Amino acid sequence: MRLDKWVWSVCLIKNRTLSTAACRQGKVLVNGVEGKAAKMIKVGDIIEVKAKVYRRVKVVQFAAKPIKKDLAPVHYYEDQTPKREDDGRFEIADGPQNNTFQDHKYHRQKDGRVSKKDKRARKKLKNF
Repeated sequence: MRLDKWVWSVCLIKNRTLSTAACRQGKVLVNGVEGKAAKMIKVGDIIEVKAKVYRRVKVVQFAAKPIKKDLAPVHYYEDQTPKREDDGRFEIADGPQNNTFQDHKYHRQKDGRVSKKDKRARKKLKNF
């Protein structure tokens, strides 16, 4: 199976276009070597993705089509991502813990960005 297609189908990267771009930029490694988008991968290969968050996974099975994000770690790969170290070199898996400002009331529900109103409120709290 193609590297970019597998990375996208198990939800390590949001869509196929971004997956192909990440491979082209050298952000996806296969067994420690930069993988091109069309590289054929095998069961047992170690895939490292250095996109928004760092992930290292071992291929267990191939997905014929995109699957649900919560089923991917159970059936299609083993997560071998190292735990976050004290110096902050590695990020934890995706989710709200990766936001730079972790108070959720300041984030819009739709896209997670901070609105102007909430920026002002946060600035007011800092100056308090």
